[in-house]
Amino acid sequence: MTEQKRIEMMKIIEQRCIEFGDFTLASGAKSNYYYNIKNILLDGNVMSLLGDLILDELTKFEPTPKSLGGLESSAIALASAVSLRSYNKHKQTDGVKGFFVRKNVKTHGSQRRIEGNLVPPIIIIDDVITKGGSIMEAMNAINAQGHTVKGVICVIDREAQENQLKKNGINYTSLFTHSDFEKYIRKNILIGKLVRNLAS
Repeated sequence: MTEQKRIEMMKIIEQRCIEFGDFTLASGAKSNYYYNIKNILLDGNVMSLLGDLILDELTKFEPTPKSLGGLESSAIALASAVSLRSYNKHKQTDGVKGFFVRKNVKTHGSQRRIEGNLVPPIIIIDDVITKGGSIMEAMNAINAQGHTVKGVICVIDREAQENQLKKNGINYTSLFTHSDFEKYIRKNILIGKLVRNLAS
């Protein structure tokens, strides 16, 4: 069942999340393709599927994580999806709680950097990893609260050589890697070049 869901999710990402053009990534790197996972973050059906896949990925960590979240804004939707699917699965037992880390502390209200349920063992979640700067920022904020992060899960790992998580020996896993979509991306970039050449 998990493999079937994974194949379904791959097709959704190809159809709705991979964009082509000239992009500057959050890491500052330039790219002619872009994984825009935010295109599906408010789709209930897709997020239900994604929540189940992330829940399965959480079983790779011991002891069982009690909360997950990350830097706003993608982590808010991802943590919410996992928390809801976890509750639906466990019902009367404690499921996985969610939290998120603000990029900037507000000057009004509670003025907290971290909102939600920060309960150890803690996992950080993110949509796409290139260098891992957003994850490191969230991890530093959690460490400042006196907690240690157990590991990291992302939806797609771009497999960049500059990945800070690898360099720092941080335990992380991903639902998909760039290699899973490389053939699809190369084909579409080639088609785009042929179309432009024919039009010129």
